[in-house]
Amino acid sequence: MRYQEEIREFLRAKRAQLSPQQVGIVDELPRRVPGLRRSEVAQLAGVSTSYYRELERGNIRGVSVDVLRAVAKALQLTDRESQYLINLLFAQDPWPYQVDPESGLRVDADLLDALDHLEMAPTFVTNQYRDMVAVNPLGWATHLPFFQSGVLNMTRFDFTVPQARDFRVDWEKYAALGVEVLRQNFGRNGDNERIGDLIAEFQAVSPDFKRMWQEQRVEGYPTGPMLVDVPGFGRLNLHFVSFHSSTDANLQVLVHTVEPGSPSEEILFRLRDFAAAHGVTKSDLTVNLPQRDDIHLPE
Repeated sequence: MRYQEEIREFLRAKRAQLSPQQVGIVDELPRRVPGLRRSEVAQLAGVSTSYYRELERGNIRGVSVDVLRAVAKALQLTDRESQYLINLLFAQDPWPYQVDPESGLRVDADLLDALDHLEMAPTFVTNQYRDMVAVNPLGWATHLPFFQSGVLNMTRFDFTVPQARDFRVDWEKYAALGVEVLRQNFGRNGDNERIGDLIAEFQAVSPDFKRMWQEQRVEGYPTGPMLVDVPGFGRLNLHFVSFHSSTDANLQVLVHTVEPGSPSEEILFRLRDFAAAHGVTKSDLTVNLPQRDDIHLPE
């Protein structure tokens, strides 16, 4: 996937989602296609129609951030959507910053140590590709179907492993959030070939991923509820919060908590013992932890 194509599809989708009534345009005659006309967006943004047409073709190299903000305001984009559009500008003309090619591929000892201190909070770390790169013992135990699959990529698990739909009670909602996060990562990582390859792969193998990708949503998470069914243990009612590592913006940390004294907390105690029985007692890189047939579920 190329950035010019993504800019084109993003702007067209957002224009189609905005009705004339939402921007105060009185339209007495029905329209052949939904949404605003290009000329209307251009007028709202304070640019010429021909100029906006070029933007919608994906030609934003050299465009100022102020112009993109004006377009974002005209299209009533959210803060995250506006930032995504600006990130796409920098991806096409990346002189303002340089991305470390090793970014998102290393997890330092301090971060692993921090995960260890979250003893009763299942926690894991993902990178810009949504690979799960590090996890604490309860993070491993609460995601047993993920580790049993051996894929180690959250998006690939959600859309290519059938067990994901049993594991995630609200699969549609969580899978869509994951797609939005991948889109955010795509926008801020320059011309990263692996992310483009992953998106093309997932669109080819999963109609659900293709549908969600075409919805052009970029809100993603940082916080919310999650229900999962852990085989052999039962349903966990979790609440998660996410944030980016201060040392590597491509590493995202997801911390999950449960209500004290709840049935979910009792399950966490059992899962902690299960992890210890498999030798998982310290936070570690995911590649070093039991996977596939090395995991023995309780009878």
